[in-house]
Amino acid sequence: MGVLVRAEASLWRILVPVVCLVAGIGFAASARDSNGTELRAPGTASLADTVAAWQRAHPAALAALRIDLPVAAEEFAHLGALAKLAMSFGGGADSAQVIARITAASRALNALGPLGTVECIAIGDESGVTELRVGTKRSRN
Repeated sequence: MGVLVRAEASLWRILVPVVCLVAGIGFAASARDSNGTELRAPGTASLADTVAAWQRAHPAALAALRIDLPVAAEEFAHLGALAKLAMSFGGGADSAQVIARITAASRALNALGPLGTVECIAIGDESGVTELRVGTKRSRN
């Protein structure tokens, strides 16, 4: 177990600076492209507006989760590739096991991708009964 912990720690030592570097490049590019102006098109709803509209539509919701599975699969593939690269430097059976788990998780997300966006809403009533509603909406691609 100690070897696995060291392998995971070395993964984070490599992965965190790489992710920060990529994020920094993205922020620098958007700052350059915006020239101090707003990047969003006029009339585009902000995240706060979107959340407020959703809360108005589901006033009794206790908790909610919305995942765009194709987007999640694509993002996981990018991060998974970085993690696999970092783990390949470690070598050994533990690294191979982590790489296999990342690959399996990526395949599972890709298999779920055709579902599109999945929304789960937990709604409670006065009597303490909680209802879980699960729905999907296919992507328009």
